[in-house]
Amino acid sequence: MITIYKKKKDIPEYMEYVELNDLFFNQNTAACLDHQAAEIVKRIDDTKLF
Repeated sequence: MITIYKKKKDIPEYMEYVELNDLFFNQNTAACLDHQAAEIVKRIDDTKLF
């Protein structure tokens, strides 16, 4: 299960967390996506990956 917190102050101190960063994703991760990524993105966000 994934819990999404909108405000950093709401995250309990004992939890480890990952911050999403669109700039990091666009510069690094997007280049590593394979042919299955477009279908996965469509299912999750109902958006189209270019």
